[in-house]
Amino acid sequence: MNTETDKNAENADAPNTPNDPIVQKEVGKGLTDDERVSREAEPEGEGARVELGPADLDRLPKK
Repeated sequence: MNTETDKNAENADAPNTPNDPIVQKEVGKGLTDDERVSREAEPEGEGARVELGPADLDRLPKK
């Protein structure tokens, strides 16, 4: 005997499908890696928008 509860239990184990609203989300367009690298070579104010953190500074070659 299949009841509504049984049907819901079966669907709970099913993988998410593209029509599932949880899976669908709008993704904004960000910079690609190539665009990000090319911006770093531009004049001040047009380069990378983030500052290096402590771990990044540790990885830089020592002068």
